[in-house]
Amino acid sequence: MQVIALENVPSAQRGGKELSLLDVTRALAKD
Repeated sequence: MQVIALENVPSAQRGGKELSLLDVTRALAKD
């Protein structure tokens, strides 16, 4: 569930890494 938590974190707090995290979460979700 940590992946979902990261995906829900505001992009402002991620320092602009939201795209990278989204790609990772989407890849994990497909698996």
